[in-house]
Amino acid sequence: MAHLLLIFIGIIAGIVTGITGASSVMVVVPLLSILLNFSIHQAIGTSLVVDVVAPLFISFTYFKKGHIKIKESLMVLLGTVLFAPIGSYFSDMIPERGLGSSFGGFMVILAIMIFRTGAKQKIGEENKSMLPPFLQNPIVKASACFILAGASGFMTGFMGAGGGTNLLLILILFCGFSLHNALGSSIFMMALTASAGVAGHLYHGNVNIENGIIVAVVATIAGTISAKKMSNLDERILSYFMSGVYAILGIMMVLLNMFYN
Repeated sequence: MAHLLLIFIGIIAGIVTGITGASSVMVVVPLLSILLNFSIHQAIGTSLVVDVVAPLFISFTYFKKGHIKIKESLMVLLGTVLFAPIGSYFSDMIPERGLGSSFGGFMVILAIMIFRTGAKQKIGEENKSMLPPFLQNPIVKASACFILAGASGFMTGFMGAGGGTNLLLILILFCGFSLHNALGSSIFMMALTASAGVAGHLYHGNVNIENGIIVAVVATIAGTISAKKMSNLDERILSYFMSGVYAILGIMMVLLNMFYN
């Protein structure tokens, strides 16, 4: 039964990452916690294994189409990778109940962000005029990208969540990436960020490698298929659907931790 649940979690996680570029952790953590009674620390550490393996293979689909732009977003990559281990270090210091509630609350906030902004970006559209004039300066923009990506990396290591979505928004708003380029680049960066986060959680013994690999393999297959089908989906409907899923899971996490003994 446990293996069937892991396969189910992997399918959902792969679809989420392949279609939206969001971290599969957003689905894996609450489902491992709710369905398999993982502690929140172990759920986060194990889910980051999925965010290492699956995004690497999923991003290859985007790479073949020229949608990964690392050189143009190097400061974003450096910021998120450098700060992920720091977040994982502090994660182990937070009590189980507090971390679970924080994760659920973060999911609800992210759901609102996706609902409000997820459908505004059109595929292929560039965003050169979206930043205020003072942020158009290359040095200021690079510094802002590094700081924001660092915060995203810290959050990924701390609670495993939001890496893909946060990077997606940074690449669109600050780097002027089209949705396709932002998706491909953020998914690839997510794998590198998660690798740094896993290292920290491994040190504290919060990673179930076997279960993580099972979910990762299934997520890789589902995610690769979803990434190929992504262009056929209506973005407005997709954003509403994903925000609803995140909101429901986030509320469930908060309620479970309110009555957790």
